[in-house]
This record gives sequence, C-alpha cells and structure tokens, in this order.
Amino acid sequence: MSCPAFDAEYHVTFTARGGHSLVAVDPTGCLTDSVTVNGTTQPPLWDPMNRLSDAVRKLLGLSRRHR
Repeated sequence: MSCPAFDAEYHVTFTARGGHSLVAVDPTGCLTDSVTVNGTTQPPLWDPMNRLSDAVRKLLGLSRRHR
C-alpha cells in the first residue's frame, strides 16, 4: 500500500475540564489516525478520507493546497 507524503504535520489534543483523560490524535495520512490517552497508545481510528486533517485545516483557515 502506498501512503501520501506530507508537507505538514498536525497534532490534535483534546483536553477536558476537571482532570479527565488527555486524548491526542495524530493523522498518519495512511488511512488511520493514531490515538493516545494519557500517554497510552490506543487502537488506531479508521480515517480513509483524511477527515481529521481536513477538519484541522478548516479550523486553521488553510486551504487544501497546503496538504
């Protein structure tokens, strides 16, 4: 399987109020996103359409050409 090359890297971290779990999600660009909870690796998320990367670009105001 061939995975696309990236010219940018995104790290998304979700923090909850009140000391709940810290969740980090990194798009790998190869059909899945890696996930860690409080530093512990979790099973990857299936993301064949790179929706996480698209959502991050939209939130940052970047166009698709920055992909």
